Amino acid sequence: MTSTLPQAPENTPSVDRLPNPRSRHDRFRFTKFTEATDSVMVKLAREIHAVGYQDMGFVNSSAVTSEGFLADDIDKAHGPNVDYYVAESPDDDEVKATLRKIHIPEGGSLQDLPAFNLTIGSLSDSGFNLIAGIDNPEVNVKEIAALARTPEASPMIIFELLRNVLHESLGKDEVWFFSIVSTTYQSLVDNFGNEAIYQIGEPITFDDTRISNEVTLVPALVNTDTFINTLCRTALDETDPDQQQRLLRSFMFFTDGLDDSQMNVEASSVRSSINSMLALKKGA
Repeated sequence: MTSTLPQAPENTPSVDRLPNPRSRHDRFRFTKFTEATDSVMVKLAREIHAVGYQDMGFVNSSAVTSEGFLADDIDKAHGPNVDYYVAESPDDDEVKATLRKIHIPEGGSLQDLPAFNLTIGSLSDSGFNLIAGIDNPEVNVKEIAALARTPEASPMIIFELLRNVLHESLGKDEVWFFSIVSTTYQSLVDNFGNEAIYQIGEPITFDDTRISNEVTLVPALVNTDTFINTLCRTALDETDPDQQQRLLRSFMFFTDGLDDSQMNVEASSVRSSINSMLALKKGA
């Protein structure tokens, strides 16, 4: 695996992406920024993260600082190598979500990713070999962290945020590494299958009174460039009709706005067939 993805520059300006029904059917507005470019949005992202984790019962109030952030020894995803993303509803100021993408610094290694250090002892042999064997990890491996939404937001905002970041990553040989809360992981597997997002180790627990003793983190990987094709193949291979429909809905959702050239022939053909059937139903 090779990539020409450059290291994220510290002076990249915030980038807004307004909903554009002519390209992709987004309900939300997306902003990308770094700590060097937009300290106000960084504050908002960290507040959403803390509020979301409390609302979902992952942490209690003692995990939150006077600034409204999660304590630094719990939330380790900051610094010049972190891209922040926020999704916001154009119609409701309370509806927001966030995630972060952590880059390995120039000359660094997997050990510079907080999730790798956290989960390394729980990785299976095959999982460790898989991530350790990725070509040029300094460029290709990205940690996805701090995925959260406000209590007023539906899960749809999370899926749109993931779609936005995935589309931005296509063609760059990015492999995403998560240490993801087990309930969130299971929700993603239900919608994507366990090959498009796959577990590479045993869940880990915490001995920390600020963190719920029911929270476990699952180490997992997503290959962004094969995600669409794998999701399509998983849907076609599914034998349960209800689950197949769920997977196909996810496939159509994540291909919305993509060119045929951004997926393989099989996926393009499946999308075209589904769109034709939907057009017939609409015209009936």
